This record gives sequence, C-alpha cells and structure tokens, in this order.
Amino acid sequence: MDESPPTTRSMGFLPNGTRATVSAVNPSGRIAVGSGNTTGGVQRAFRWRKDETPEMQNLGVPNDYISSTATDLNNLGNFIVGYGQHTGAVNALRWRVIHEVLIDILESPQEAITCFATGTSGLSGSEIVGYCRLRNGQDNAVCWLEGTTEVTTLEGLETHSTSSAHAVSDDGNVIVGYSTQQNIGHAVRWTRNPGTNTFSISDLNVRPEPPQDTWRAIALGVNHDGTVIVGKCISGHGPINQIIEAFIWRADTTPQVQKLPDITPGYKRSIAYDVIKKDDGTIIAVGQSFQRSAHSSFQELAVRWNNLKIENLNFPS
Repeated sequence: MDESPPTTRSMGFLPNGTRATVSAVNPSGRIAVGSGNTTGGVQRAFRWRKDETPEMQNLGVPNDYISSTATDLNNLGNFIVGYGQHTGAVNALRWRVIHEVLIDILESPQEAITCFATGTSGLSGSEIVGYCRLRNGQDNAVCWLEGTTEVTTLEGLETHSTSSAHAVSDDGNVIVGYSTQQNIGHAVRWTRNPGTNTFSISDLNVRPEPPQDTWRAIALGVNHDGTVIVGKCISGHGPINQIIEAFIWRADTTPQVQKLPDITPGYKRSIAYDVIKKDDGTIIAVGQSFQRSAHSSFQELAVRWNNLKIENLNFPS
C-alpha cells in the first residue's frame, strides 16, 4: 500500500479457471495470494507473482484434501497460510515455497472440527494466527508460534468467550481480533508477554456511535509494530437499519479510537481491513465503503484512508 494514484490490471486465473479472489498482497505489491477455481471447478489456493512465468501458481492441497484457500503471506511471499477442506473437517495450512511447494497441516485443538489460519507475521512468517470451531459451536482464537505446527489457544475476555484472531504484527508480538464478554463481541488485541510465548488480552474499547444496546466490534488489521489497528463495528438490526462503522485504534492518540469517514456522508457502511504506518508517520488503511448511485442504490467500492481521509480507488466496473 502506498500513496501513488491507483491503477488496475487483470491478474488472470488458474488453468481452466473462471474466477479468482485475492486475499492478501505483500508490501512490494508484486506477490499476492488467494483462491480460484481450476480444472473440474475445484478450488485451489494460489500465489500470484507479477511478471513471472507463470504468474498464477497453484499451491495445491495435502493428500486426500478436496480444496484449499490462501488467506495471508509474509513479506517475502514464501510463507503462505490458509486452510483446506477434506471429508468432514477443515484444517489450517501453511505453504512453504522454497524450491518446491511444501504443505504443512497445522495442529488443531482437541474438540475442534474446523480450523482456519487467517494471518501470518510479515518478517518471518513464523507466527500464524486464526481460529478454530469446537464441536459445541464455539469459536476460539488460536496461534501457531515460532514456526512450529503446535497450536496455542488464546485467552478470551471471560471464561468460555467466543473469539477469533485475524491478523498479527510483523514482529509477531501483537495479535488482533475479537472476543465476547456478556454476549457482546469486543475488538481486542493480544500482546506478547516479554520473553515468552504467552499473550495478554485487552479490550480496544471500540463502541458504536450513537450508543446501542446490541453491537459487536472486530479488529481485522494491524500495522508492523502493533501500534495502529483497524476493523469494523456493527450495530442495528436487519439489512436496512444495520450500521457498519470502520474504525482505527492508535496507541499514541487520545482518544485512541476514531471512526473512519464513509464515501457517502451519513451512510455508515464501511469496513477497514488493513493498515500501514510509514516512516514519515503517514497512515494508510484500506477497505470498502458504499457510494450512492444516480438511481439511489448503493455501489460497494474499494477505498483507502490516507491519514484518515477517504479516497475512492476507482476500480473499473
């Protein structure tokens, strides 16, 4: 992500494919990951590399798996995380791309029926975060640390909290996501306790504006050192009355939480997915917002916030 004018190009498809969805891109913008269909309509994780041959690389699946999805990658693009499906279950996966593609199945907690890896640390790719769904329907935030496949369950805001982890800082010391407390979902961060592989949880204190009785907030992205976090806060009822507010949390400001502006003023339907803070202090977040069309309907747009000012990325229709 940078401040240059946005340009777009087609990234193509896997062989015999008709669709592809990008989940994440590395800082240089030259490597991206996601999933798409290929021969026979099966879904496969891919790695796309600009100006390489081929640009779109099928990352494959472990033996006996039927599909795979890539969700994030490290800065160099050689460690990729995601998940794969096989009969009766979903497991978190890691792809290590060296001279060939090696696939690791990440450990799941006991009683888990599905596990998803959602983010990895940028510097080394050795810290992985995600969540697992238990047989009782509860989601638990988890992590896989120090390059191992061993799973660690992260603590929630209260006993038996539902939680999930969505992103991790480049150095692996800050994890962000959400956790429930008294049946309300709170945007949270887990901070590594110095010299250990344990983490302490804290509430980011994201709340809807105006205040609501029922709401939930989720942290979705974090910058390289964990000092800037973005996400969404959802309140209201039903598709018409629902409010979705993009937020930013900054460690060095008062107040720490601020709602980000929408493309259509007064129409609160925006989500911030990721954020960087440049060496000069510039903060750039990316996400989506809704713009009113000439016929009073709303079009979903890709946007970025440049120092909290929203910009339409003008992707072609």
